[in-house]
Amino acid sequence: MNKKIVFALMSIVILAIIIIGGTMAYFSDTEISSGNTFAAGKLNLQVDSTCHYNGMICAAGVWAEETEGSSDYPELIGESCECTWLAKDLDNELFFNFDDLKPGDYGENTVSLHIDNNDAWVCAEFANIVNDDKGCDQPESDIDETCGAGEGELQDHLFFTVWRDNSEGEGACNNILDPGEVVIFQNQPASALVWTIADSTTGSPIPGDTTVCYGLAWNVPIATDNIIQSDSLSLDLIFTAVQARHMADFKCSDLYTEICGDGIDNNYDGNIDEDCGCTSNEECSDGIYCNGVETCNAGVCLAGSNPCPGQNVGPNCKDSCDESSDDCTADDADGVLCFGGSCQSGVCISSCTPTSEVCDGQDNDCDGSVDENLGGEACDGADADLCLEGILVCSGSSGFTCTDTSGDNIEICNGIDDDCDGFVDEGVLTTYYRDADNDGYGEGDSPTDACSPPAGYVTDFTDCYDTNSNIYPGASEVCDGMDNNCDGQVDEDCQQLSASVTGSGGGHILATGINCPTDCSESYPAGTMVTLTASPNSGAQFSGWTGACTGNSSCTLTMDAAKSVTASFAYPINITKAGTGSGTVNSSPAGISCGSTCSYYFPYVSVVNLTATPDPGSIFAGWTSGVCSMYGTGNCPLSANMVINTTATFNQI
Repeated sequence: MNKKIVFALMSIVILAIIIIGGTMAYFSDTEISSGNTFAAGKLNLQVDSTCHYNGMICAAGVWAEETEGSSDYPELIGESCECTWLAKDLDNELFFNFDDLKPGDYGENTVSLHIDNNDAWVCAEFANIVNDDKGCDQPESDIDETCGAGEGELQDHLFFTVWRDNSEGEGACNNILDPGEVVIFQNQPASALVWTIADSTTGSPIPGDTTVCYGLAWNVPIATDNIIQSDSLSLDLIFTAVQARHMADFKCSDLYTEICGDGIDNNYDGNIDEDCGCTSNEECSDGIYCNGVETCNAGVCLAGSNPCPGQNVGPNCKDSCDESSDDCTADDADGVLCFGGSCQSGVCISSCTPTSEVCDGQDNDCDGSVDENLGGEACDGADADLCLEGILVCSGSSGFTCTDTSGDNIEICNGIDDDCDGFVDEGVLTTYYRDADNDGYGEGDSPTDACSPPAGYVTDFTDCYDTNSNIYPGASEVCDGMDNNCDGQVDEDCQQLSASVTGSGGGHILATGINCPTDCSESYPAGTMVTLTASPNSGAQFSGWTGACTGNSSCTLTMDAAKSVTASFAYPINITKAGTGSGTVNSSPAGISCGSTCSYYFPYVSVVNLTATPDPGSIFAGWTSGVCSMYGTGNCPLSANMVINTTATFNQI
């Protein structure tokens, strides 16, 4: 009975398994995360520059005065320049491109570095510096001991100062070294160097989406003498940004590799040849004589060779090496007789004592031959040149003679060293001068000596302005601020008219040759009648003349003397009152009392402060439109540089 039950139960279990396996029924649940993404961040360094030179600024592609009368090089005003640009990735832009430096010249670039968009370490470098004498003439040749050797001296007389020009607050990015600004280096001669803008040695990296300003000033001291005449210097200015994340210990010196054995701090870390192998032969010596002398080559020790090569040397027959005596033993192991004699106890015995063979008709080296293997060198005979046109011949007891009988080679102007004295065309060259404007006259500061005039060169060097073909000796003088005839006088019999505006954004002064504030001066022949018109910008108002002109309409002047005029312009500030209450708006300086006077013209760029005062029973709800709306219920400071409309709202309590 029990066995049957057990069998029945087993049968049921087997059946159940078969049924479950056949239907594949089970619990399940699926979860999916779609679109998982890895995207690389971005690190981009962009650079802008504002360039200053001898009291001028490079703006809108031309040189202009920083302030009226500030230029130390007025001839350059209005000439093109390319050293100012907005933030960009550099593509062959030049911070410095000056081809006529003089002692006393100076300049500065205000450089902004823009980091987009991760924190970064930033380094800068002067690299690939090349000096050149660019020829050698008096008076430079009188004092330059290496004159013409290709090593110019401008590098030693061009000095740089770099500082962090504050990016915020008073004096921000103003090309002036203000008190408290960090000087990175000062009056450093132009040389290869790296300076740290931000790395682990200076503190924190520059945050992403941040702009920092630096001043790069340079100068050639006025005391510099003729040693730099015609010299040139070129260099690369390199800025490098490196991600700060995961690189907390980064140093600018990590960007450079130390070169072993050259005695130079190649990675600018203050150490020379660190982490190198050997630096001298002494470090490689193993103290074993018979190994030979070990040497150091590019940081690697090289093995020496056996000092006893197994050959007779001199009068002694030494062959094997003896480490105990640091010498070669006298065993005559190579079996060669000592110059026809014999080796006895390490010493060569011979009836002839050999010496070096000389040209004297004797067998000096005891080899059975007389004057062998002597002569054959090139030589110069008894002529006026230094050309090696013969060979030396040993004539026995008479010594050497030279076979050169070609006569004198005279130097002619042909680009060849005809007389073989090491100089080409000496004494036969003509001096030519660069005629950059092709007017037939050159200037004296770019001479070259040649057999015939190079393209663009002439023999006359009396031009006084070699970039203008209308200016040369004998040309007609015109009233243009230039010495057209090179007689040392500018605009003789001309009168200067100078114009100015109170603020460059309120309007213009127009006259023949004048469009101020862009072009504010002109010279006219004496007696010329000149009419000036003041043209206000949109929304501005002409306030009147001062100087040689008066009133507030067009002005006509007779140019019988130098004269100056000034035009004043103003912009209106217009107040509108709104709301359910009442009150007044007053200005400082005075002008608006609204109340009754709700519009007033203020001088261009003057600072005006507006104050709203509610009447009893009202409150000032704030500036509800216009540029003042950002100040809420407070005073509103404005700069009168455009038409300004704003609304003050007063509500009843």
